[in-house]
Amino acid sequence: MKYKIIFQEFYETDLGELLPEEWRKQVMAAVGENGKTDLLEQIKDHCRKHCAWLHKEEEIEEYALECLVDEAYLYWKDFGGKVDEQRLLHYVSTE
Repeated sequence: MKYKIIFQEFYETDLGELLPEEWRKQVMAAVGENGKTDLLEQIKDHCRKHCAWLHKEEEIEEYALECLVDEAYLYWKDFGGKVDEQRLLHYVSTE
């Protein structure tokens, strides 16, 4: 009998374990529902300028989503975007 090992990445959230694709869908829905689309675009622009290890637009978007959910942008001293006091729903957190 042959065994097959499969690696799968999951994000642990308040909604349970989500595959990265499902997590992205949930976050994008929350971004739209909470009016954070402009903030996400500002974070993506910042990532394009400052994150040399990100080459593809898909990588930039995923990293920007993680930064938005984790609120990392609040600690960037050179972030030129508007910092909003209203937080994105935490049910999509990667923690």
